[in-house]
Amino acid sequence: MNRRIPLTYLGLPLLYAGILLLLLYIQFSGGSLFSDSVGPIQLEGVFELAEDDRAPAIDTLTIGVEGLEFVFDDRNPIALTQQQDAQQYYDLQGYQSIPGGFRILFEAGIELEITYEGEGDQFILNPIIPESEQPYRGVLVPYRLQRGADARITENYPGLEVGYNGDQYILSLPPRSFIQTDTQTMVFAADTASLMARYTRRAAGNQDVFELWFQDQVPQVSASAYSAGIQEYIDAAYLGWRTNRFNAGTGMWSHRNGDSAFNEEILISLLAEAWQRNDYTRVYTSMRTAADAHPDALTYRSSVFLGDLRRVTAGLEAHTEALRTRIANLVTQRNMEVFLVPELFSFAAFHGGTDLYADLKNLTDTINTVALEPSQAVGLLANLLIFDLPATEIAQFREAFYPLIEEMVLPNIIRIDQGFFFQSEPGIADSQLNVLAGKMLQAAGRELNDDRLVNLGRTMVLSILNLGDSQGFLPERIEITGGEISAFLRFRGPEDIYSLIQQNPFYPRMESLYPYFGPGSWWYTIAQVDDIQFSGNQLTLSATTTRNRTQYMLIHGIPRVDPLTGMQLFGITWRNAPDFEVYSKGRYYNPDSQTLMIKYYDDDPDEDIVIWF
Repeated sequence: MNRRIPLTYLGLPLLYAGILLLLLYIQFSGGSLFSDSVGPIQLEGVFELAEDDRAPAIDTLTIGVEGLEFVFDDRNPIALTQQQDAQQYYDLQGYQSIPGGFRILFEAGIELEITYEGEGDQFILNPIIPESEQPYRGVLVPYRLQRGADARITENYPGLEVGYNGDQYILSLPPRSFIQTDTQTMVFAADTASLMARYTRRAAGNQDVFELWFQDQVPQVSASAYSAGIQEYIDAAYLGWRTNRFNAGTGMWSHRNGDSAFNEEILISLLAEAWQRNDYTRVYTSMRTAADAHPDALTYRSSVFLGDLRRVTAGLEAHTEALRTRIANLVTQRNMEVFLVPELFSFAAFHGGTDLYADLKNLTDTINTVALEPSQAVGLLANLLIFDLPATEIAQFREAFYPLIEEMVLPNIIRIDQGFFFQSEPGIADSQLNVLAGKMLQAAGRELNDDRLVNLGRTMVLSILNLGDSQGFLPERIEITGGEISAFLRFRGPEDIYSLIQQNPFYPRMESLYPYFGPGSWWYTIAQVDDIQFSGNQLTLSATTTRNRTQYMLIHGIPRVDPLTGMQLFGITWRNAPDFEVYSKGRYYNPDSQTLMIKYYDDDPDEDIVIWF
């Protein structure tokens, strides 16, 4: 009887024979295999066949990092781009284990460190070029995708998005670096602060490339470092306003383009800074003279320092008419440019009347966000987050528009050597809009408990301020080409952004009385408001201010105040006095404009203003 031999018994000898043949092939055809690993970094290589007792050289080295491979051999060396685009190649010499990864060694002392940081779940690629090989224009590092991986070039910053085993990764290169997909080469630009690149796993459920990019790439800016950067810029602006730019004979300030003019915004900013710096008396004298030379250029805005309240309040409606009309037209047309008006909601509530405020709320509530331009999204979010709101009902809109940050703001921010810039259009950044975007991101980060947004916002503001000259002039329009600033168009003075960046409690502001008296009611002051209480027929305003220094206040849109017993100030009942400004302190209520005017001076910094109706 014939017995059939199982195929298993025939297969095993064949398998063993194949293994022996493979080992013989490796031994006699080129070298032996080796492998190593550090965390998730896998290293494999082949030694050349040694012809004597010397240690064998490495023929091929492959380093794998979750979808990417770096293969170095005779056909794939590392290279430096020299002048006139000539390339110098450097052969593989070996490798070393280092904390967190490997150091790949090449000729002439060139190294490539590939390490893993578990805390950020990211790989770091860091080419190291010795001084002996400098200068050079770029470092060329070959790469390839592992089996099953796919990739595409990123936008707005140099790098790759890689998909591998169901996960998404982001490779972010230094500024002006790029990927040559046809040759599968990473080109690291030499003229940058660091050659370091990062390869990071995107967080689970996170579909936003930019969130991870910013988290890993924005330098950490502490609150103290940010404040110091702001203060350094304001110091330069203050010096220019007070001395270099100011002509005491004409009461005007010069601009970088050579023109000179009186500027109420400079006067307000300068007096607020002088108040905070205890330099007020000296500065006030020169500003008083300048203001007297240009009385028609003054509005209610500077009246908290200069007084003349009866005159400026008489012209209040005329001073706000142009902006009120513009806002009303934009709202009627449903033109989203309206959201680029600073302090939009407060202005509508304080100066626009019941109809304009209601129409603006309705527009905000029915916005089709798809129709917004990125700059309009910045303006909308800034108005909801960084400017004071007249009532909590407006703050309720914030939640609906937070997604615009990831959908429309972050995708239009570009990173270059000079920092991070919001592009209002491709290759164009506006300095004022960038400061606004930076301040908005800080406010959003605080609201959302997202330190990443806070840090990005700080970096964006400082990126703009670092472009300022010795007097604080900034480029108005910044052109960005090829990953770097290529041109500045026009310049703006620091007075254009001071209100956005100031850290000054004495800068004039309007405190809302809308919840108590409706549209058109506000308190204009430089005092630090501690509390506002309204009960029945009594309004109590609690404030802290500087002792023994004159300031003025406007309280607008409130009911009739009795001329004899309607107000208590400095602990005593204060009578109405049309000529109140000739005294050291006093008050006057104008029933026609429903405006209470106060001249404030006292040796007690903490006082209550009590008004009965």
